[in-house]
Amino acid sequence: MGRRNSNSPTNAKPFSLVATLKDRVKVPISKELTNTLILLCIAITSVGLYDLYSTGQKRFDQNIIFIILFGVSSLIFIWLLLDKRVEFKDNNKVRKAERRLQIPFSSTSTLFIFIIASFFLVAGLAATFGDKDTASGLPMLFIGLLVIILTIIAVENSKIWFSDSSNIEDDIERINNTPKESYPMYQDGIFSYIEKAFTIKLNKEIKTISWDEITLIRAYKIDQFAYDCIVIEIHLRETFITINDQTEGHMKFMDTAFENLSNFKKNWFPVVAFPAFETNLTTIYEKQTMEDEKGCHQH
Repeated sequence: MGRRNSNSPTNAKPFSLVATLKDRVKVPISKELTNTLILLCIAITSVGLYDLYSTGQKRFDQNIIFIILFGVSSLIFIWLLLDKRVEFKDNNKVRKAERRLQIPFSSTSTLFIFIIASFFLVAGLAATFGDKDTASGLPMLFIGLLVIILTIIAVENSKIWFSDSSNIEDDIERINNTPKESYPMYQDGIFSYIEKAFTIKLNKEIKTISWDEITLIRAYKIDQFAYDCIVIEIHLRETFITINDQTEGHMKFMDTAFENLSNFKKNWFPVVAFPAFETNLTTIYEKQTMEDEKGCHQH
């Protein structure tokens, strides 16, 4: 359950902050890679700050260069994420049958690979240019740079899959070929249904709600780094209930709501789901007032 508050996008105007198409700025990297590079640059900047604090003047020039280089880079990447005019490269993976290579680890592992490779890169730069030790510095520099380049290619190339990669067309085909009841989202889950009402388990409470009590249903997405979370708000007269795409039975609830509520948008899911990493705030159902109904009859 929840209360209405200013943080909820009830009165938000999601499209007012987005510039027109002619003002959009396209960047040649994906949002997923940008998120990873931000964490990477912040990590290296933090190492530089710690080393500067602990060693003082010993490696002052070297640490200042690292702090400026990676600190400024992290600010640039953060600006790209916050600027609504920026349009990132689409790195959605191709269908499973069209893939060229599958890597045996998940896409989230790339962050740790980037961090380890960057330490090799930084150590190589320090040894080569700081200590003038090219014998040990150049191999570390080469290994770090090679791993970073190969990892970027794997993340950005649509035909290279990770162990957790997926394709929406494959998912839709699999769903269409599988009975809905096989998926937790299409089972009763936390819901149960009675005549003209439903029950929902909320923590230790079981609440019964009639369909007539619902005044509004809307959905939107929250960007959670590597993937999106679809949030569904069920508004009642004085409060609202929030569920999401991990709630067992949420899709069966939406299908049942369509059968019981007039003016319910049946094809709400693709409107909310696409494009990725956008809020896509969508009103799925809004209860008509008596004035609205009279207006409709008059027209």
